[in-house]
Amino acid sequence: MTRRQPGLVALLIVLAVAAAYWPLWRNGFVSFDDPDYLTENARVLGGLTLRGVGWAFTTFHAGNWHPLTWLGHMTAVTLFGQNPAGHHGLSLLLHGANALLLFRVLTRLTGHPRRSAAVALLFALHPLHVESVAWAAELKDLLCAFFFLLAIAAWRRYGEKPCAARYGAVLLLTALALMAKPMAVTLPPLFLLLDWWPLRRFPACLDESGRRVTGRLLVEKLPPALLAALAATLTWRAQHAAGMMNPLDGNSLLLNVGNALITYVAYLGKMCWPAGLAVPYPFSAAAVTPLRVALAALFLAAVTLLAILQRGRRPWLATGWFWYLGTLVPVIGIVS
Repeated sequence: MTRRQPGLVALLIVLAVAAAYWPLWRNGFVSFDDPDYLTENARVLGGLTLRGVGWAFTTFHAGNWHPLTWLGHMTAVTLFGQNPAGHHGLSLLLHGANALLLFRVLTRLTGHPRRSAAVALLFALHPLHVESVAWAAELKDLLCAFFFLLAIAAWRRYGEKPCAARYGAVLLLTALALMAKPMAVTLPPLFLLLDWWPLRRFPACLDESGRRVTGRLLVEKLPPALLAALAATLTWRAQHAAGMMNPLDGNSLLLNVGNALITYVAYLGKMCWPAGLAVPYPFSAAAVTPLRVALAALFLAAVTLLAILQRGRRPWLATGWFWYLGTLVPVIGIVS
């Protein structure tokens, strides 16, 4: 790309997002989650105050511990009151920022701006993201994605030239992502995956004597892993306090694992052909047949084997595939 082309790509992403989500300005709030998070939440409707900040960091309201999300909703109320257009506008702004950030992060990681632009445009316009952008209660998704991507960008800078300041930025951004939504618990293993490709830190991890010190790559993941463990513990407590945490939800572990395998494949199907989308997908034990489980397991095993065998020639395939498998673990349904 020439110097002007990244700017043109960024403009294209912004215009595409604005055009695709233009009807958003006419949206109101909905009766699902919006009352808990916003329209009937007295703390949030009080706007951004010191008392509200204290509540955000100490509450398990709505079965979650995500103080940054509460602060985001409070800020939106302070700026826009209960006008839905303002809240949706904030979501749209964050989604556009995330698409631009993804383009920049992928370009810096891979050195392929055209491919990164294609991925960023797909991210910006894919129907699977409509829920997160058009539903006010899902501000947590957008905030988490924003700091998640910034944490990856910070990890790239640290990987290129490790120092305390850059490592501190990684920890701060990881903490912010976790405080928006606990889905960010997958960041530490993702850092390790990115160390393999595209950062290629494993071959370079040698000491002055030329000995391999790959263990350092694991040790430096411990602090962010501890942050993730803390967030997971707080989330578990919040879900348990709200009566939402039923490890097997009345089902056997084998049934939940089988459903998880089918769901991995189903999400891939919705990425390729986004039809029949919904907010919840009710669990159906009758749909978890031995044949479907076997076919799903066979497909996942085949793609995993292909990614491993192609790791030398096509390392992006392994990174992308294991990124997909890993980031879905917290919500794949093994624990309901």
